[in-house]
Amino acid sequence: MWRRLNDNEPIYREDGARFLNLVLAYKDMTALGHPLDGLTVALLGLASDEQLRSKILQDPNYEFSPNAWVSHYYLMRTPIMTRCAGLFDVTRIRCGLQEVESADLIHRSAKAFLQNDDCGSRIMRYDQSTYQARV
Repeated sequence: MWRRLNDNEPIYREDGARFLNLVLAYKDMTALGHPLDGLTVALLGLASDEQLRSKILQDPNYEFSPNAWVSHYYLMRTPIMTRCAGLFDVTRIRCGLQEVESADLIHRSAKAFLQNDDCGSRIMRYDQSTYQARV
């Protein structure tokens, strides 16, 4: 999957698998009735950044300025798209008064491939994070 993008390195495989696992965890949460509007590219990037996520979770008063948020978004957007090698579709959705980019699997068959197919399962195992860490 990553060879065609010249990203066939362990860190890229791990990142790609983590992005995919986060989307699957989001789908599980929404299926259980968790009230989420959509998994934005920015939120996916934030969830995948372990250092930043731990800062925010450890300090409830941690301030993440709008400029830092935009910078982080642009830093994460390209890796999210390239390391998931066409399994994601990014669309613009309405979130409150503004439009944001939402990341989702291209088709429900992609979820079945990642969870039930041997090749898909092998891809997902590159991410060593636990399910609890993702939700």
